[in-house]
Amino acid sequence: MDQQRITLFFPVVSRKKTTPAARSHFLNLPSNLRRRIYQEAGVISGMTISMNYWGIRKRPDLRHKGSDDHLSEIDYPPLPLSLFAVCRSINDDVSQIFYSENQFIITRRAYKGLRVLERFSDSVLSKFRSLIIRLSLASCISSCCGDIDHDARERRCGNGFSSCSRPSNHDAPLNHTSSSDERVISQWMKICARFSEGIQPGKLSLYITCDCAEHQTADMIIAPLLALPVLENCALRLARECDEELQNMAKTTVLSLTGRSDAQAVQPFRFLNLPKEIQLNILQHTGLVYSGEGSETVCTQSHMRFGGYCPANGSAHSSFSPPSRLLNDSWNLKCFCRASHSAFSFSCDSCETLGFPLALFLVNRQFREAAIEVFYSSNQFALDMLGKEHPSSTAARADHNLSIVPTLHRFPEYALGFLTSIKLDFHTSNLDLFQPDQSGWKAWLSTVQVLLEGANLAILSLELRFREKCYEAYPDEEFDNGYKDRIWEIYQNFIRPVASLHGLKNFYVHLNWACTIGFPGVGVLDGREELEGKLETMVMGDGYDAWKCGKVVRMEGHLRGAY
Repeated sequence: MDQQRITLFFPVVSRKKTTPAARSHFLNLPSNLRRRIYQEAGVISGMTISMNYWGIRKRPDLRHKGSDDHLSEIDYPPLPLSLFAVCRSINDDVSQIFYSENQFIITRRAYKGLRVLERFSDSVLSKFRSLIIRLSLASCISSCCGDIDHDARERRCGNGFSSCSRPSNHDAPLNHTSSSDERVISQWMKICARFSEGIQPGKLSLYITCDCAEHQTADMIIAPLLALPVLENCALRLARECDEELQNMAKTTVLSLTGRSDAQAVQPFRFLNLPKEIQLNILQHTGLVYSGEGSETVCTQSHMRFGGYCPANGSAHSSFSPPSRLLNDSWNLKCFCRASHSAFSFSCDSCETLGFPLALFLVNRQFREAAIEVFYSSNQFALDMLGKEHPSSTAARADHNLSIVPTLHRFPEYALGFLTSIKLDFHTSNLDLFQPDQSGWKAWLSTVQVLLEGANLAILSLELRFREKCYEAYPDEEFDNGYKDRIWEIYQNFIRPVASLHGLKNFYVHLNWACTIGFPGVGVLDGREELEGKLETMVMGDGYDAWKCGKVVRMEGHLRGAY
């Protein structure tokens, strides 16, 4: 039997040639359809891309990225590099999406360094819209690590002050006297020369971190930058530590690169000749008043922390928003806080007012009196009411020696009459401290007496905030009657002295039972609001509703086992 040909078992495919008019040319498709196809093919947008790693075929194991703080920058899908080589038209399409709708980051210390920046053509450079360059980073990429004893009070960027566990990840500050750093500066000059020829004026946002050892090195970094066209946005950091001269150099450079200038100086006038009401109104808009998020001035026995942290947490930009989608990884743009580093960015323009405005109290006596009134009447003061009874003794260092302390006595007597908001914090406390037989009880009675004698109760809102340590429970647990009776007795004893503050404007109580989480306008739902209301009416009288008088839910809290 003859064997049949295999082609007989398959249908015949027509090989009729199509006419040129019937062909569908990809480049004739509308641009939005081509864009969808490019995206399906793997062209990404709205991401931060590391130039140090984008071309390698075998990527480092991200499970070990803790050993190198730059590996986290390459966590994105593989790039479809073959699309760039199809033809010139498709290359233009893909390049426009890729370079203009992503944020790029390059680190000198990472793989291949800065070499890729020297190889871009003018047409590619003109498409860039956001670029982060790390010439020298003397800290970790996500935190401002350093000496906690030295930096904790000065730095206000909010990015942590703890000592770094991997200091080998830090760059040494750039120094022109080093032969290796001389080569870096030479390479930087070549890169800036390429940028000055290729980038499009008014389109690029450029963020540069270059921690320098001294001013001459900073000058050598700045000089080639000034040849660049006008930038859309810019941030520059010249040192991890805060140096006033370097900070001014960074500010002047950024303003020059973005085509902006300092606000024109206001003509001087006789401030003290103005009516008192106008003087106070003007001072309300100075650094005397801190009105940022969580705007509380925290006071301990020995220190007042005024002004809070950088509202942008040191980020040079809150988000990068290409047409395709929103990107919010502002941690890559840290840290350019001018209150903490020798840096300048437009996102933290209010950082100059952080910190205590000492200069305003040193003008003259009349100006100082107005400043005192505004400072104490317009800020909210949170006082830490727990401390060590005998700080010098060895035994006092144990937790069980914590006691109520007379923190309010640290305020000047002349200031008490201006206070409008006082929040007394009894955090991480043992409820037994609130009993009349405890050593801190006299200090508590003394604190109430100070308010009674010195404060203007008609304008004062007093808030007590508790966080119990010994009588914890999960919010969803049912409390037995014994627990409720005991806590009610303890708080009644503690609140009774406050009832002597007749005429108090507002009184709020926050009980923290393991976690103070609630809903604005609703309150907390674990039963504590009933006790809070009873304690508040003990002071303010029947019918008082704290929620209608400005009380707000405290969202922060803690869980059992966190100690």
